[in-house]
Amino acid sequence: MTGSRELAEDIVQSAFLRAYERIGQFDSGRPFSPWFLRSVVNDAVKAAARARRNVPLEGDLLPAGERALQRAEERQMVHDALVKLAPGQRAAVVLRYYLGLSEADIADRLDCPQGTVKRRLHDAHTRLRALLAPARSRPEEVETDP
Repeated sequence: MTGSRELAEDIVQSAFLRAYERIGQFDSGRPFSPWFLRSVVNDAVKAAARARRNVPLEGDLLPAGERALQRAEERQMVHDALVKLAPGQRAAVVLRYYLGLSEADIADRLDCPQGTVKRRLHDAHTRLRALLAPARSRPEEVETDP
């Protein structure tokens, strides 16, 4: 959601510290995970809204092989498209498709109506389709023997 692994790690670390400081406010009758995840997601959305810039993915070494390189390029294209989404749309996409949460769970985590989540996902799909269309319509390079 943040576009930067380091920023995401900082956000999670800060969330753990804040959870430790505010554990007295936590209702022990409820599950910890949704309470904590809401804090992390909210901080990530705020950070992404502040940054609003394209941050390249980091990678130590490119995987060997042409197919692995193609997958890495595709991941980069998807990442680049994701960081162009509005922070709320990006949060909904990450929670839905990367973390596998239901729309109801996402609404709970983001503290918004389920209809808002559906709208964000719809708008994100539309935007991603437009952003990724040039890559999808690009003809595959075909090798020919001389």
